[in-house]
Amino acid sequence: MEQAQDWLADVDAVCSPEPSWSFRDEDRTVLLWALVPAPTRGDRLKMLNLNGLVMVDIRPKLLRIIVTDTLMHTTHRFQWLNLWGAILPDQSKYHLSEDGKRVVLRLRKVNDSFAAGPWLSFLDLRTGRVHLESNAWPKILQELQGAWRSEDEEPIEVLGDQVIWPQGSRDTLLVDESDDSFILHQTGDAGKVPHSNCRGFYQRESFLIRWEDEDTWSRIPGLALQRKEQRQGTTGPGGK
Repeated sequence: MEQAQDWLADVDAVCSPEPSWSFRDEDRTVLLWALVPAPTRGDRLKMLNLNGLVMVDIRPKLLRIIVTDTLMHTTHRFQWLNLWGAILPDQSKYHLSEDGKRVVLRLRKVNDSFAAGPWLSFLDLRTGRVHLESNAWPKILQELQGAWRSEDEEPIEVLGDQVIWPQGSRDTLLVDESDDSFILHQTGDAGKVPHSNCRGFYQRESFLIRWEDEDTWSRIPGLALQRKEQRQGTTGPGGK
């Protein structure tokens, strides 16, 4: 019954545009609804979720949703930073709304309303920030999609702008549409490993990615990597 009641329309607001996100305070938890842009909705969003292409990263003061639409070559990103109160990631979870239009997060508070009062706002009014964007993939990023093998025979997958390592951790490709170079941005292991950037170049004629640290990746044609899908995202050191 919970999913069937994810979204109850307000009769007085039928003609109003649907908000990109909204929340409801439920004392011990906060419910957050994030509206995924069309046409990445309905059955398509459900299929993307089944294939691990909806990634939700829940941290005490930060939330991030990344939806990678491989058919439309578009990545949707939602991020909320500096929440009104801290949440418990291991007691929080997400699911899709029944109509397949929203990602629904149920967030467990560290301090519930009995101890600290209800959240007056989902974001801290002084420092909280929300960032919502949808980016179509540049041509070079579309060409990089698929499976690769490093010089150390390590299998790697490029999915959207994400680089997925065999361990399941993910890093990000930053692409400049003006040339054929790109930057691999590695986020490190929850602050224990420093962030790092490495520039790469795609050699179309030889189907190779050459990195400025002299590593080389070769394409694995027609290979879909086997990996464990992680519903709430991962952080960890990559293989580079």
